[in-house]
Amino acid sequence: FEFMEPVILELKLTNTSSQPQLVDKNLLSRPDSKAVILKKRGRPARQFVPYAQYCPLPETRALMPGESVYEPVFVSAGQNGWDVADPGRYTVQVALHTEDKGDLVSNPLRLLVEPPTDDRRYEAERLAQDFFSEDVGRILWFGGSRFLEKGNDVLREASERLSDHRVALHANAALGNAVAREYKQLNLEDIGKEKTKPVAMAGG
Repeated sequence: FEFMEPVILELKLTNTSSQPQLVDKNLLSRPDSKAVILKKRGRPARQFVPYAQYCPLPETRALMPGESVYEPVFVSAGQNGWDVADPGRYTVQVALHTEDKGDLVSNPLRLLVEPPTDDRRYEAERLAQDFFSEDVGRILWFGGSRFLEKGNDVLREASERLSDHRVALHANAALGNAVAREYKQLNLEDIGKEKTKPVAMAGG
């Protein structure tokens, strides 16, 4: 991965048996069914904690022999901050809990985050100080935001100044998603304030 490029992985669960297996269709997305462990070389391992957890109802389906189910997972940033940000080598492993098979542990996946290129090193490192923030992490994780304007400004700057880097693709996607979806906004500014009403006065 390039420096500042968000890391999105794909979980894959395959039926390696010769018989159909009944599994929860949402098994890979359920927060209580998996633990994602991230470890940067030379640092302690950390469990990835996403910004939000979705709790879908169980939905059983038959997984045929050789068939797989997939689930993307954004692991760059979460409630622990930016877990995958600094250049270096990382190891990612997932433990999946199933009711009938017990705990399944994935193969360890090795990741390399490259340092910024020499020709744009200063510009990338300067921008990274604002990029690796909670606002930007939340915008990228949720796929866009109309509310976190400071983070959107950082993404616009990344898109303009690093237009030939992969981070610009992710920045443009998040900025575009924010204006492409319908929203409802709750304005709390006037709550608790008494609104004045005109009073009619009768003159003699």
